[in-house]
Amino acid sequence: MTYIKQKFSLFQTSNAPSAETWTGNDVDWRVITGSTCEINAKMSNPTIVYKFNFYLRDNGEKPILNVKLQKSNDNFSSNIEDMEGYKVSFCGDNSQANDYHRLTCPIFFVIENFNYNYLRLICRPYKNNYNDIKLHRSTDWDNSTSADIYYNPTLIVFEV
Repeated sequence: MTYIKQKFSLFQTSNAPSAETWTGNDVDWRVITGSTCEINAKMSNPTIVYKFNFYLRDNGEKPILNVKLQKSNDNFSSNIEDMEGYKVSFCGDNSQANDYHRLTCPIFFVIENFNYNYLRLICRPYKNNYNDIKLHRSTDWDNSTSADIYYNPTLIVFEV
């Protein structure tokens, strides 16, 4: 692949983000911290590559987290559209009594003929009563019970 200087590219990391947590009957859609970006494409209707990584932790249950990509032309103030075909779910392998599921969740979308200005990811648990689904932080690491450990979500977006 040849690199051309006149293409749009964005690299962003959210340092020490707040935990995004669902408990009890909460199944609301939420924007994933660090996933929102403005696209300043150099070409009209370009192909955009959207790559995002984040961390998911769940206590005991088999988590299922649904994720979908949204687009907008006004920074999501009123013009918000779900992008058909740009959805993914992350799931733990099985239920783990008294243990945590820990998943690093990679997102990689190639969007052809993109003609909007903003992209973001939203997510929610598949059903209620999961035990404390949490994004971006964990209270345990390397078999210890340390203070919160951050997993900084990272976004890379570029025009091809």
